[in-house]
Amino acid sequence: MSAFDDLKNKAAQLAEQAKESLTDAKDNLEKISDAAIEKVGDAADSVTGGKFADKIDAVQSKAHDLLNKDDETPTDQA
Repeated sequence: MSAFDDLKNKAAQLAEQAKESLTDAKDNLEKISDAAIEKVGDAADSVTGGKFADKIDAVQSKAHDLLNKDDETPTDQA
């Protein structure tokens, strides 16, 4: 195996590690944002005495959807 092949394999390994790290970070960020949305909604329910619970739940659901959807922006912008 040539030195070029060794470098190519090492680069592929590093790229895979970077991809896994980004996936883990995204998963952790989603967990944190979901918890924050829930806590804010609970606080709003508490302050309003549950008077607007249905509206707060709808906003929480929309926030979850917006934050957890996959990036749909096109990668090729020619």
